[in-house]
Amino acid sequence: MGSELVTNGDFSTDSNWTDYLASTIGGSVVITGGQLKITQGSNSVWMGASQSFSITQGKAYAVRGTYSGGANHGRIKVGNAAGNDTYLDASSLTPGKKFVQFIATATGTAHITLLDGQGATNIGYWDDVSVKEVSGAPALLQNGAAIEMGAPS
Repeated sequence: MGSELVTNGDFSTDSNWTDYLASTIGGSVVITGGQLKITQGSNSVWMGASQSFSITQGKAYAVRGTYSGGANHGRIKVGNAAGNDTYLDASSLTPGKKFVQFIATATGTAHITLLDGQGATNIGYWDDVSVKEVSGAPALLQNGAAIEMGAPS
């Protein structure tokens, strides 16, 4: 694996992550207790936080994180803008450790967006988020493919 591409993926400080939709629709996104806390307002929509990082066309990337919240309420998107899913959309995630991969179809800036949604007043948490370039060429991935499984300990 390559070097870490996400800053503050352990949410140890209140920095480096940008609100995605929460403040505009009555929800909130805060970093507290070493986690990203996403609180739904009265609307049932996907909201969360995003961060940008650099990618290289043809390279594979591993995304890891731990989600706590409602069943099927977690979601990870990676795209060419916050909230976009150009490269990856892993949705309806259940609580637990997550491991997904994607292959970049362009070189430039990508945005990871961590989301919680689909439940008014729902609260979800993300922690231990990591994005790293994968060495070699994963044989089973097609461009934009995602796999959800428990992350290795």
